[in-house]
Amino acid sequence: MPRNISTQQRLRELYNQLQDIMPVLQEIVEPPSVEEAPPSYVAGSPATSHDGASRYRVERYGRTRHWAVYDGEELLAVTVYKKGAIAVAHRLQDYESRIADLSWPEEKSPACGRSDQPSL
Repeated sequence: MPRNISTQQRLRELYNQLQDIMPVLQEIVEPPSVEEAPPSYVAGSPATSHDGASRYRVERYGRTRHWAVYDGEELLAVTVYKKGAIAVAHRLQDYESRIADLSWPEEKSPACGRSDQPSL
């Protein structure tokens, strides 16, 4: 900047420059909103859909370099690396499979089919 410009003119130029970059800064500070859905996890619900695909999906998080893990429309996690987001999705799917394996069918009792009634 030339020396003969007044301080007020310099401030005005700086203000105009800041106004030009304000939309970019707002995107960085305020990430895109994700509409939260009610929890979709129900005990015993399959971790995979009927076609074998995972119910979790990994996508870019807005216009950032980060990656997001979604369950339907519900945001579950945001990671820096895609590999981390995929690992989170796999871990969640594994946990749901284990929960499904541990849950007892309603017609069986936990005592290996033994009833409380003595046999005659």
